[in-house]
Amino acid sequence: WLRHPLYVAAFLIWLAVALAYGSVLALVVFAVYVVPIYLLYIREEERLMIERYGDTYRDYRERVGGLFPRRRG
Repeated sequence: WLRHPLYVAAFLIWLAVALAYGSVLALVVFAVYVVPIYLLYIREEERLMIERYGDTYRDYRERVGGLFPRRRG
C-alpha cells in the first residue's frame, strides 16, 4: 500500500505527541524540521533504490503510493 510506512508512522507519532501535550514548540519542530528532513531522506532513498533496482523500482513506484495509498481503478 505504501513505500514509506515507517516515515508515515514517524510523522503521525510526532504529530500525536505535539497534540497530546498541546505543545506549540513540538508542532513547530514537526513542521519546520521533521517533515522537511524526512522528505529529504525519502528522496535520497528513492534515488538509491532506482540506482540499484532501475526499472523494477520505477514500476513499483507507479503502482504503490509513497506516503499515501494510491487509488486502484
